[in-house]
Amino acid sequence: MPTPPPFMRTCPQCAELLAGLVDAFLQGLTAPLHAEHDGAVRVQILLARHLADVHPDDVPAPHSDGCPACARFERLDSEGVFWREHLARGLFLPDEIARLM
Repeated sequence: MPTPPPFMRTCPQCAELLAGLVDAFLQGLTAPLHAEHDGAVRVQILLARHLADVHPDDVPAPHSDGCPACARFERLDSEGVFWREHLARGLFLPDEIARLM
């Protein structure tokens, strides 16, 4: 996992969501999950949405290496909300996971 940038540790909501993400990952490793459990994915989406909405200037620039998700969002996401969420996931997840959504 990448170390989140300092602003994420000083923003109370970011810090709370990061702690929730760690808890969700740990719960997924240590206990059998109910079929409807969406813990880690749900928290990733909430954190990415928070970053896109509240910290848009801190969201990284679009990927320049032919990222298929960036190309799709550029075409389909006229307001850029989901694209910013996609890019924000790289602030707190490894690239191979962050680019899945």
